[in-house]
Amino acid sequence: MPCDPAALRKAVVLGVGDNGSGADAALALNAAGMTVTVTDSRPAGRLPAVHVARLAAAGIPVVSGANPGWLVDARTLVVPAPSVPVTHPYCAAAGAVLNDVALLLLAAAGPSVGITGSNGKTTVTAWLHHVLKQSPPGAVKAGNIGPAASTLLSTARKSPAVLVLEVSSYQAEYMALARTAPDTMLFTNFAPNHLDHYRSPSDYRAAKRGIIRHVPPAGTLILNADDEVAGWGKGFPGDVLHFGRFSAGNSPGTYFDEENLVHRGADGSERKLGSVADAPLPGRHNLYNFCAVIAAAAAAGKLPPEDAFRLGLSFAGVEHRMEFVAEAGGVAFYDDSSSTTPDSTLAALETFTPAPVLIVGGRNKGMPLQILAERLGRAPAVVLIGETAAELRHLIGGTAAVSAAGDMPDAVAKALAAARSAGAKQVILSPGFASFDMFGNYRERGEAFKNAARAAAGL
Repeated sequence: MPCDPAALRKAVVLGVGDNGSGADAALALNAAGMTVTVTDSRPAGRLPAVHVARLAAAGIPVVSGANPGWLVDARTLVVPAPSVPVTHPYCAAAGAVLNDVALLLLAAAGPSVGITGSNGKTTVTAWLHHVLKQSPPGAVKAGNIGPAASTLLSTARKSPAVLVLEVSSYQAEYMALARTAPDTMLFTNFAPNHLDHYRSPSDYRAAKRGIIRHVPPAGTLILNADDEVAGWGKGFPGDVLHFGRFSAGNSPGTYFDEENLVHRGADGSERKLGSVADAPLPGRHNLYNFCAVIAAAAAAGKLPPEDAFRLGLSFAGVEHRMEFVAEAGGVAFYDDSSSTTPDSTLAALETFTPAPVLIVGGRNKGMPLQILAERLGRAPAVVLIGETAAELRHLIGGTAAVSAAGDMPDAVAKALAAARSAGAKQVILSPGFASFDMFGNYRERGEAFKNAARAAAGL
């Protein structure tokens, strides 16, 4: 960093945030005694009024309609919104750049664990928090899940609780820029994503992977043994644990076979933790998630693997992530609206046997569609929605029963009819793409699905 952030007394928060994340950061810095200004390139009329009012009440000025260069110099701490690229001119001009997660990491008195990856990070974050909060010293979740990181600054300075962070690629870039990282860093997997933001899969990979060099030398990396991330620990001076499918050559970590979850210690000893049949969430991908949680609980919370397994059994899942909704005449509906990548849709396809009927489609983030289309051909039926519908229908061809729907109630009705015709037992909304073509966000999309599914079930 050009200078010590603690030496700076002036801060500029870049972006109010639609959900108020920028406003939260500004208020926290203001409470800490800094002189704070918020700037947002949107016109004043497009800013969220409730959060602008909060800033005004605290006497924090908001500069709207532009990000003027005169606001930032080498004596300024810049706090960017998550979606602001690290190439923004403010980042080069500032004395220091810290996003809200980096601010929280620097303030936290307790240990920290970060979870990132292309798929599964929200489930792993919530599941790990569920496990660790049940044992001393407890846990707090933040980042892309839970309360805004900046609202936790004051309590984090006083609490020994484990800080559990879901970390996006954007957040990882800013933490790397600040040369800070959690004590434990977990990578669920890697698959191309956000290619509307990054120039190539290599740039996206670098954004994810760059944080590793800032994990403390005495820290821990936890890596998926069955994914390219397995090799990302090469040269790391601290501990490296793995998770995934069990085999004789596994390194230390937590694994599953056809019958059990198994923990392998640093000395090569193996302990059976429990049956895969007891795992609380369906699908092989959730066995990966459970193993990741157990490994992280041992590393970050010093929790024995047996205890982590036991405490993890009561996890009920995360809303909009393979969430059971209702049943209509023997057909169960699952909301997986948080699926915004093709790989997550393919995981949903493999969750049940026989295969479910899927509702798929949305706004593409630059992802190739051929592999998804080929694999969707194995489903008994597919209902397509959104901007990708026409292209997917063309690519799938005649290998599956494919229909298109104009809205969510239509999609649910067609999927239910297809499931009954094919003898399928599940209908899953697993879109595989962003929601912004039809909905404000994936939560709104999931709620529309749940409402339609409950209506179909007569609820």
